[in-house]
Amino acid sequence: MINTMNIMGNSLKRESGEIKDKVFCSDVYVSESVFSTEQNKFDGAFARVSFQEGDLIEYGIVRVLPEGFDGNLSPYVFTWSDEIPNKRWGMASGCATFYNTSIKDANVKMVRDFVNNTFKIIALRDIEQDEELLHTYKSLQWRTCFKEIKDTLNYNFEKEVEESVNSTINSNINKLENN
Repeated sequence: MINTMNIMGNSLKRESGEIKDKVFCSDVYVSESVFSTEQNKFDGAFARVSFQEGDLIEYGIVRVLPEGFDGNLSPYVFTWSDEIPNKRWGMASGCATFYNTSIKDANVKMVRDFVNNTFKIIALRDIEQDEELLHTYKSLQWRTCFKEIKDTLNYNFEKEVEESVNSTINSNINKLENN
């Protein structure tokens, strides 16, 4: 059993600078993703505690992979530069590899420090305990290993935008007809 008082106590010590570890992910756990299906089971990262917008959720270090590694083929590594196409890849510590992606429902963002090879995960909005943590993958639109995810997310996003636009148009037509 996890002692939540210890977790909270350590979080407060980290905020005050009393603890100076390189990796912190105690406020996150990994379990089966809410997006997992019978045909496609996979895990996701979840909030062990509630967070407020702007809270630091997790931080860690990144091990830069050897030159020549092709991260386009592996969804489990991170782009580790701002170049497109990216030629530098890294493996992140902690729970970072389990954060799934979302185009419109991201509740966290990853802040990368390419100089010190570190990262921080920050809350974009208030997050409830046990809510799945989602960010928008930096390379979602161009990495070949994300093609299926991108196509699905973009299709659903475009479909929702179209439905929203049509709903607004119909609502405006109804208002005009009733005036």
